[in-house]
Amino acid sequence: MEFVVPPADPSTFFPISVGFSASNTFSDLKVSGILPLKEGNPPKFSQRARLLTANYQIV
Repeated sequence: MEFVVPPADPSTFFPISVGFSASNTFSDLKVSGILPLKEGNPPKFSQRARLLTANYQIV
């Protein structure tokens, strides 16, 4: 996201709350299956992927 505004007092814009969302991650890494520690059927499992920002800078 980028925008340009005429010179103004920064307190007019801040604090600001920004949210991001993504339909997939950068690597699209998925777990295809798991193995039990002891003999037997593999346990049921589910997975959920999240994409988080580590840093957000205004320059």
